[in-house]
Formats: sequence, C-alpha cells, structure tokens
Amino acid sequence: MKTLIVFFITCRKHLHNIEKIRKYLKQSKIIIISDVEFLIDNKLIFATNLLDDCLPNTICMFMAYPTLERLLLQEYCLVNDIPCVAIEEVNQLSLNNGRINHYFTPLDAIAVPSEVEKQKLINQHIYCKNLINTRWGFYDRLVKKAKIEKQKKILLFLSPHFKDDSVSNETDKMRILILKIVKKLIEQTGYKLSIKLHPIEKNDLGVKKLLKKVNIKAKLISNFSNTSELIASYDLILNRGNSQTIFEALFIGKNIGIINVEENMFPSIFNIENNKQSIEKFLKNLDTEEYFEAKYKLINKHIGSVENSLKKISNILLNSKKFYRNKNKFALHLSLLFFLLNDNNKAYELLPFLKNTVNILIRKFYDDTCKKNLQNALSVFNDDILAQRFLTKIYLDRHFKFFTNKLYVPPNNEIPFFWQQSFKNRLKKTIKRRLTTFGLIKKWKFIK
Repeated sequence: MKTLIVFFITCRKHLHNIEKIRKYLKQSKIIIISDVEFLIDNKLIFATNLLDDCLPNTICMFMAYPTLERLLLQEYCLVNDIPCVAIEEVNQLSLNNGRINHYFTPLDAIAVPSEVEKQKLINQHIYCKNLINTRWGFYDRLVKKAKIEKQKKILLFLSPHFKDDSVSNETDKMRILILKIVKKLIEQTGYKLSIKLHPIEKNDLGVKKLLKKVNIKAKLISNFSNTSELIASYDLILNRGNSQTIFEALFIGKNIGIINVEENMFPSIFNIENNKQSIEKFLKNLDTEEYFEAKYKLINKHIGSVENSLKKISNILLNSKKFYRNKNKFALHLSLLFFLLNDNNKAYELLPFLKNTVNILIRKFYDDTCKKNLQNALSVFNDDILAQRFLTKIYLDRHFKFFTNKLYVPPNNEIPFFWQQSFKNRLKKTIKRRLTTFGLIKKWKFIK
C-alpha cells in the first residue's frame, strides 16, 4: 500500500519544492492543500473535510504559523493520530535576527536547513524535540544559460511589505532608504537595475510610487518568474539581508550585496550603507580573495549537498510515525491557539485531550480570562514558555483592546505571540507600568 502524504502549501514555490522531493518518496501518493486564493486556480484541494475519505500517513507544512486552516489540519492530525511535520523553507530565524518565526504551532518534527537555524529554534523554546538538520535542498543546480549583456545588471529582491504580510517589518520608510542606497550604487557603477517583489504582494503600485519619489529607474520583474533563472541572468544580487534568495545566489556563484538598513547575519564585507565611501569599499572588495572566502564560508555553513538534503527530508516524511508526540502539549497549544483566533468552540472541544487538572484550569480561564485565572493557569506551565506566552497574549487581547489597533513587532529575542494586530509601540511603557501593577511583568517578561 502506497504512503499518502498531504502537503499544505502557501505559494507556487512550494509546488516546485514538492517536485524536487517527489523522486525520493518511493512512489508515494501526494495530495496538495492550500489556503492561498490564487493557487486554487491550479485545482488544488482546499477543504480539510476532503481528507476524510483518504486518511493520510503524514501531513507536511512548509510554514506553520497559526491560521484557522492550519489549526484545523493539526486538529485532524491530533484526532486521527497522524504525524504533522514541517519543512522550514528558509533560514528564517537566522535571516531575521530571531524575530520572525513561522514554526511555533504544534508539530512532531521540523526539518531545518542548518545547525545555526536549529540552535536558534531551540533558543526560542520551540517544544518540538525532533529538530532535524537536513540542510537545504531546494536550489536549482541547473538553470537556463543566462543571456550575456555588456552592461552589468543588478537584481534587487524586496522583502514583503508589512501591509501584505503581517510578519514583515518592511515599510515604505525602509524601502525609500533601500532605494536611495541602490540609487547611489547605480550612479557610481552605471549598472542597470531590476526589482522583484515578493510573490505575496498583490500589486506593484506602491513600489512604482516610491521609485518616482526617489527618482530612480528600474525594471519591475513579474512576481511569478523563476527565481533561480532570474538570479543566473544578473551580475549582482541585492537584498537587505533577510531573504533566502541571497543563499540561492551564493549557491550558483553570484556576487551578493546586503543593503544595510538593519542588523543582519552577514559579514560586513557584504554590507552597503548610505554613503559614497561604503559603496566604493564594497565595489573594491568584489574581486578580492577576502570576498571570495567570505562567500565560501557562508555556503559551507548554511548550504549542503542538495541530494543528501532531499533524501533526509524524504526520510522524515516516510518515517514520520517514529517521532515522539507529547499529546497533552500538542492539544494544549492547539486549544490555546484556537482561542487566540477567537474560535472558542474548537478551543473547548480540545480540552478533553488534556490531563484533568490542566483541563479544569484552562476551562476556568476560557470561561473568565481574569487575572486570577491567568495566574492559576500559568502556575502549572513553568517549563512551557510557549503556553505561558499564548495564555498571556489571550489575557492582554481580552483586557487591553484599546492597544490592539496597530501592528506590534516583538523584540528580537522573542517568539511572536501571534502575528496579528497587537500593541502600539509608543504605548509599551504604559502597558508595562500597568502590568507591573498587576504583578505579571516580573515573571513573564514579554514586553521590554
């Protein structure tokens, strides 16, 4: 009997990644589910109830941050005792200074792309015990031969705008600074500029307006272009240092530049800052042995053998039953996340999976999210940082509604409670003062 694997995807790139894994899955049957509207045109399955007739062996996610669709799938896994695993699709925490994390919903195993990334997830108190360093195997080793042009070309990858992706901190203000730095670079070099937006962005009107404001000419590339083929046809690849495309560029031997508008993981030799001296220094370093060695170290640290990586990822998918699941913790986190998303009925439905004392404490808290019930619930989760954070986020959302009309980006050393509307930055001191009064801030340092 063939193994049945269900993939939950969020972009077209994931379809490409599945095709790369497929040949190592021993003729397993594959079903693809998506919650992204534009992918439905590809006739992908949408509703979880369509799985009821086929009972998969494994469900695999490329991202695992909380949305109702994902949580419903994970509830399906819990009820039917089906392993739920994830493939970390980028060096996410490494590239974003630990701030952005898409992998904190309940999972039985996570395939991570590097040892550095694995350690960062451990530091973030991810409770999944099966963090497996598979390295990253989704690069295109062979790309179409690039058209050679006399005039050198730059390709700038913009990260998602925060209006389109609530986990992003890329604003118009940041983009203007990025474009000003790139403008100085092309003025000094005469390079031709192209810009590619993230596929999640719905249109390019915002970028066109910023290009006009900064007075810079650029060709805008289609969101759905093949990234690897694009990279191969340019001489220099730019980003602010939080995109996996930088690693793809390194993998096929391209020069990279990091627009230094915030702290990033890359050595200073790659950084380009908003002044003439920095740009001249960067250009001078491009052909040096020091620059080549820096590229080699990055490749060796974050990129491994493509074939070995795909084999390891496939092995996780084919042998997912062997991974240990703490059913109580899985159900607890799932219930709390449903409650965070205001699906209270689902949150209550999962309580019978919990031990009796925990069930009673959480039920009381759901019935009345007062300070006393919060403290009683927190008292039994001293070793479960995620549960503490979810509980506290529920409490704050219920009792500080007037703070929740603007996106709040958590400090770098935290897992985000949940990527939706949260606290205004300018009111953090007020919140901290009130929480100190309530006796919460001393033990649960979720705001700095």
